[in-house]
Amino acid sequence: MNSTKSNGKEKRMFVLKTNIPEIDTENDSLFKAAAYLQMCGNNPGLLMADFYEILIAEGEGLSKEQFGRLTTAAVAIETMMESGFETFDIENEITIH
Repeated sequence: MNSTKSNGKEKRMFVLKTNIPEIDTENDSLFKAAAYLQMCGNNPGLLMADFYEILIAEGEGLSKEQFGRLTTAAVAIETMMESGFETFDIENEITIH
């Protein structure tokens, strides 16, 4: 779930929950991986090693399974961001890595 805090109260933006546990687990991994990718910065040339460094530093206590899921989710996010860029003006895109 994504949320913001306003006047000390959590304000829900949306809840992405299904009745399918596998999809919920995958969505959770995608949101977490996106947060870790944001920690890597927004410079071109992001390497997997950069993501690993952040994940290891910030993700203390992650199991091998969680580490693998987050890594796979990060690859999926970056792949989706790259597809179709030939039709856009890349210099005006917000996220460029």
